[in-house]
Amino acid sequence: MNISKAEMNDFRIRRNKILKHLGSSSLLILLASSEKERNNGISYSYRQNSNFHYLTGFNEPSSAVVFFKNEVYFFCRKKNPEYERWNGKLIGPSMAKTVFEFNYAHDISKFEEKTKAFIKSSHKVYLDFSDNDNFKYINNFIVSNLTNGKNRNLECIYDANLLISKYRQTKSSNEIKIIKKSCEIASLAHIAAMKKCKPGLNEFDLENEICYTFGNHNARYNSYSPIVASGKNACILHYTSNNDVIKNNSMILIDAGCEYQMYASDITRSFPANGKFTSFQKDIYSLVLRAQSEALKKMKIGNFISEFHNTAVKVICDGLRDLKIINKSSDEILEKKLYLKYYMHGTGHFLGLDVHDVGIYTINDKPVRLKKGMVITLEPGLYINQKNLGIRIEDDILIDNNGPVVLTKDAPKSISKIEEVCS
Repeated sequence: MNISKAEMNDFRIRRNKILKHLGSSSLLILLASSEKERNNGISYSYRQNSNFHYLTGFNEPSSAVVFFKNEVYFFCRKKNPEYERWNGKLIGPSMAKTVFEFNYAHDISKFEEKTKAFIKSSHKVYLDFSDNDNFKYINNFIVSNLTNGKNRNLECIYDANLLISKYRQTKSSNEIKIIKKSCEIASLAHIAAMKKCKPGLNEFDLENEICYTFGNHNARYNSYSPIVASGKNACILHYTSNNDVIKNNSMILIDAGCEYQMYASDITRSFPANGKFTSFQKDIYSLVLRAQSEALKKMKIGNFISEFHNTAVKVICDGLRDLKIINKSSDEILEKKLYLKYYMHGTGHFLGLDVHDVGIYTINDKPVRLKKGMVITLEPGLYINQKNLGIRIEDDILIDNNGPVVLTKDAPKSISKIEEVCS
């Protein structure tokens, strides 16, 4: 429960922005993630709702936060020696108020009673639609606890996720520091997998090496299920079985990132199982790397977010023509979208508390412009099914004043460096 001054300052700034937006007649209600049962009384490891963490820093379930009339009201479980004997210490309302600097903190049992009064005097209510279980509960609560299920003052229910994502889209200096650390740890894991890999191992052996490296550097959780795909499996975009034997002369595609202090990294590297690229593997890899390099040049403040994807696609189209994989002109490949057979996904997404982080990509059907403090992945790829070859190269990019910063630069990606590490 160690909250640094930088973190607390971030929480304070975020709350004040929300309160300023809400004004005197709107209400925002957020609930902590609920505990989820895995099977027969055994729960999954607990992970806090990202929006809830963003505004509170509080990491216990059975908690709620309410923003109303320039005040922050917090609710959590009270101290309970019997519960704590089995499950560990609870922070409790009193300590939560002090440590996390809430205006008011109460036992969670008081949540409905106190919130009911707030709702009755609000014109607008913001709820988190992104958490289905919590939204169903709180929406039912709003309807059932108002007189005759109606509130004459209530104009509309809004999506809190859309409001909060506007602020989450650009990162503070402290958030960037944490994401950099997450990227450093993930880079070490990819290096460890390259060093361990050899024909005859199972894909799962490399997954184990990755997860061990994460944990060994205080990143206990993956930010998503790792993809360790050899040969033809790399042409399956969301392959997570990771249980095939690695064959000689095959390429390995590893897409894996960790979660450090709640913030995600997301790296993909492709490398030869035996440490040496074949001529064809080298051609395809070089094309993907060139597409990434050219796209990176477009990731500058003020450029449209669509520009780096369009640039990558154009390079891919030229390469598919030059390598005679598609015997058409580059313009025809682009216009008829013939490249989609080999490159069928986007080139990047926002990164932060979620690996596919919240953020607005378009406004009124027009792409947004890149801003300082955005963190975005850059991940072109090519998937040649008939050759059992899938290659993707993914880095995490910070949009900054002096141009894009590659936060995952420590993970090798030049052909010479990959062959050196793999050897």
